[in-house]
Amino acid sequence: MIEKKVKDVAEKKDLEETKTGASKTKNIAKKSASRTTQKKTATKTTKKTTGKKTTTKKVPKSVFVEFDGAQSKIDVEHYENKIKEIWLNDWNRLAKDLKQIDIYIKPEDGKVYFVVNGTEHGAIEL
Repeated sequence: MIEKKVKDVAEKKDLEETKTGASKTKNIAKKSASRTTQKKTATKTTKKTTGKKTTTKKVPKSVFVEFDGAQSKIDVEHYENKIKEIWLNDWNRLAKDLKQIDIYIKPEDGKVYFVVNGTEHGAIEL
């Protein structure tokens, strides 16, 4: 009878250990599941914040032309603005009608040739 009681007590301990082991396993599984959901929500919020538009500031451009052993810096924006002034003031055209500007730099002539909207053309001194 004492052996039976000792055996019953041992079985109860084993049963308790397996229960606590199972609960530990459940707790570990819960923790890992919560970590993965935290990671998922973190990536979702990162996607939301990266979806914002970013603006870039205007960067000055430099174009260099080499001809006959000499190098010259050409300010393309300066010539573009001159062409727009010609379009608006000299040719009396509307700004909304200006669609495209093609600029041709010809150092041997000392001129900058341009074509506006594929049809109108002119030249500016270099």
